[in-house]
Amino acid sequence: MGDVMDNSTCERLQYFQITGQDTASFPKQPRRMQTWFTFTEVVMVTFTVCPHYYCRNNGSSFGGELLFGGVDETRFVSPINWIPVTQKGYWQIRLDVVKVQGALSFCYRSTQGCQAVVDTGTSLIGGPARDILLLQQFIGATPTAVGEYLVDCVRISSLPVVSFLINNVEYSLTGEQYIRRETLNNKEICFSGFQAIDVPSPVGPVWILGDVFLSQFYSIYDRGHNQVGLAHLSEKSKISV
Repeated sequence: MGDVMDNSTCERLQYFQITGQDTASFPKQPRRMQTWFTFTEVVMVTFTVCPHYYCRNNGSSFGGELLFGGVDETRFVSPINWIPVTQKGYWQIRLDVVKVQGALSFCYRSTQGCQAVVDTGTSLIGGPARDILLLQQFIGATPTAVGEYLVDCVRISSLPVVSFLINNVEYSLTGEQYIRRETLNNKEICFSGFQAIDVPSPVGPVWILGDVFLSQFYSIYDRGHNQVGLAHLSEKSKISV
């Protein structure tokens, strides 16, 4: 069993190195002992604030950082954009619009925008199949037999920027950030970081902001106020730690 912490622990924050096996769920009872995250060891917490940060530097053994009860102000650039949770049960928020280099937009048809779930347990960025198919075509990704999409690695630097407008703040990803590079049989293969996920109603349709998105920003999960915080990473967080 992991550490059991009480409110006094807020003054001495607990740090955990991210291994890629953690998942953030929305706790239904903020002031009782809750299991928020699933690790190789279970961690029981009473806190309502839980910041989360990844390190995607492949040359670093530091996988990221998870805090309970406070934030690490050296990891992000103020201000924090606080976004209200729209559907309790998930870290679900409103997504104003998704834009691809200003030439292709999603969510614009409705004055209410789209719904999105901020999910540390999902590797990619998911969205309705119809929208994701158009996005894949626009960035020149081609499907494989197993449903993944490949991009010519030589083209990554020229790929369009994909931006997510959330609570009137824009979060942009370059091709280098939303394409996953892997090596197979000594050959580099580049995979699109987007996948089609048709979530049925009443929860869906929704976009899923998984690790491809979250690795580029500092995220905070505040159950006490039912809100998600997003901030741009500091220079310290962009380099190897």
